[in-house]
Amino acid sequence: MERYNDTERTSLWVIAGRVVFTAALIACIWFIFSNSMAVAAVSSGSSGRVLAWMRIILRRLGQPGLAEHLTMHIVRKLAHFCEYTLEGFLLMLCMRVYSRHPLRHITVPMLGGVLTALTDETIQLFSEGRSSQVADVWLDSAGVLAGILVAIVLLLVVMLGSRQSPFRQKLSKLLVQNPNAADRRQPLEFNREYYITGERPMRKPNRGKNPPRTVIAVLVQKVDERRRTMDPSGTMKLYNEYYELIFKTRKGDVLHIVTSKKAYIETPFHQQGQLTFQGDRLIRFQYPGGEVNEDQDAFTSAMPAARRA
Repeated sequence: MERYNDTERTSLWVIAGRVVFTAALIACIWFIFSNSMAVAAVSSGSSGRVLAWMRIILRRLGQPGLAEHLTMHIVRKLAHFCEYTLEGFLLMLCMRVYSRHPLRHITVPMLGGVLTALTDETIQLFSEGRSSQVADVWLDSAGVLAGILVAIVLLLVVMLGSRQSPFRQKLSKLLVQNPNAADRRQPLEFNREYYITGERPMRKPNRGKNPPRTVIAVLVQKVDERRRTMDPSGTMKLYNEYYELIFKTRKGDVLHIVTSKKAYIETPFHQQGQLTFQGDRLIRFQYPGGEVNEDQDAFTSAMPAARRA
């Protein structure tokens, strides 16, 4: 299960959601088990009070016939279904705040709900005057599935309403662009005309207007370009050096990061770590074996004056 990484900054909203939803789920399960541990007389008394309350509401809503057809058996089955619907709803919300991809692990809340139903019916075997029924297990499981579906619909509505939601961004790309189209940004290739004439300008790192970002990523490719000249004496010089690191994040996004030669050499392959960048400019890459910090003055000092503007 892909969870929130401890090395990343966890949002306060996520932490609050974990506390609230976990506490609510524990309270819900405790309420279900406490009803199962009640003896037959106490359970019947509680169901009778709920039945009387529901009949009063139905009569006030102008449904006296429906109120007369409402029985203790129907009330108890509705109570089972509603309890487990709430549990399924809370299980799915807990899965959302503990995992980045809750739909991939939807079987976890489903199995958790079924396990609760089986435990609930087992408890009733040891309660005085109570019995266990297989039909109740199926009814409880149906309630869990209903709660999970309600939670999924709610999460989809929230994600579609958020402009910064990755789900909404991917859905927009799927509907607007051709999903089978190749990535337009290709790796840099050797350009003989540029190496001879220097007519193609080198791309400088773009800091962008957004604040620095930190993601979990791994280096998958290195790309470099340079112009090398040699005079009659055999002296070689390098001009317009360009170095680029291509990272892949845990979400599958590909990042093209412009770096200095020093950072280009020091950044290792196959090391997952914290990548801090701004625009397409490297700031820092921290991995278990060390840390690579970008020299922010490397670009202005290495570039010709005509290219600094």
